[in-house]
Amino acid sequence: MISAEEFYTKRDARTAEWLDPTGLHAVSLGISIDEVEAQTFAGQLAFLLLVNMSARWCQRITLVAPDVPLHTALYCWGTNQLVDNALALAQRADPYGIFQDQCEPVAASVRIHLGRHPTLPISCIRGRGWLSELRHSDDMKLKDDDSINPLGPALAACMGASYMLRHALRHDDVCETAILSLWNLHHGGAVIDGPDLQKSDIGRVLLIGAGAVGASIAYLLPLLNLNFSDLCIINPDQVDYSNLNRVPLFFIEHIGVPKSEVVHNYLCAASVPSRYIGKWFNDVIGPELSLQNFDVVIPVANEHGVRAAVQANYPPVMIHGSTGSQWDAYAGRHIPLVDDCLVCRFPQPAAAPRCAQGVLKEQESAGAAPLTGALPFLSLAAGVLALADLVKLVIPGDPPNANTTILSFKSANLRPMIFDRVPRANCGGCPDPVVWQKLNGSSRHAPSSGAG
Repeated sequence: MISAEEFYTKRDARTAEWLDPTGLHAVSLGISIDEVEAQTFAGQLAFLLLVNMSARWCQRITLVAPDVPLHTALYCWGTNQLVDNALALAQRADPYGIFQDQCEPVAASVRIHLGRHPTLPISCIRGRGWLSELRHSDDMKLKDDDSINPLGPALAACMGASYMLRHALRHDDVCETAILSLWNLHHGGAVIDGPDLQKSDIGRVLLIGAGAVGASIAYLLPLLNLNFSDLCIINPDQVDYSNLNRVPLFFIEHIGVPKSEVVHNYLCAASVPSRYIGKWFNDVIGPELSLQNFDVVIPVANEHGVRAAVQANYPPVMIHGSTGSQWDAYAGRHIPLVDDCLVCRFPQPAAAPRCAQGVLKEQESAGAAPLTGALPFLSLAAGVLALADLVKLVIPGDPPNANTTILSFKSANLRPMIFDRVPRANCGGCPDPVVWQKLNGSSRHAPSSGAG
């Protein structure tokens, strides 16, 4: 085991400019959950995710929670008590952090509550079904009933994680009130909760990339009630210390292990059979792999021109998630012959963007570059948005959502931006309709022959 100093130096390599002993290392967090919320799947999931993400940057976290058993639907993360499980997740993310639980409210730098707090005027989060909420307790809108749907609770945890980090950074215009729907992608009074998740067969799925977004997608997959005819993960990279600051599935014991192997082992342990290929996509497409053997492709890697290579091989329906440079999480859908293609959406940049990067502080001196860092919740948020699109592929009568969703966690109102991107003229990647139908026309989620 390396020393604490070496651990934080390596883990925080992408955030060294803003994580220092006089800055965020001195912040303490208080995360509480009430008895009612702690008895629900939704409450427990949001609580565990929020603790997991917070331990990626904060070294001192105190939990206030009842001693209740872990919900059976969350046994992929352990079978012990809720608080014990949360503390274990935090310690695996940061073996040198100070994580504890106590019975009474804590005096912490930043606090948040899950559920309704009857007395204290602190911000609270809740997730139910397809809905996520952040506001003060006395004005919370979501019902107390439970739903075995991880999407709303997971996004609520991301909202809470952003709230805590922005307060710790002393940002202005921190969002204090928001309610969002992952079903109709609206906010405020226009939100609509979607249907319960039924057991559904999504077919053959290829996950290209097991980094921050890919591993975040995989982390929630066992909770989605999906069957896979085949689930294949491609990624040759190994987990390193810098991955621990933003990937909820990677822990200290995974350092040096191939990312695709970590994801595969996790999924299999959670009763989701999968296989993995520890190579780059460009090295396996053709002789070892054909996109025509899959019904859905999830391209969440950006190295080695992988997006252009995927598009050049006539992919089926694609769902992706990505992150921007201004606290933005993106999700995209690509139905061939209907939506734009992957090359339309991602014209090849001069250099691959840094994952989950965000501006944390504008420098005061003229011409100085702003301080930036990897945000510990942004990749999970992109994964949640992508998973919502993935699940909608198997729900009859799903709403006619646009093919692009952007959610900025630096916004004061957390209002999703949704719009349809159309094919770019002469992009060079859009498939020939005749060839595409010949290769993929029988895939499970193929558009009708009249589409386009």
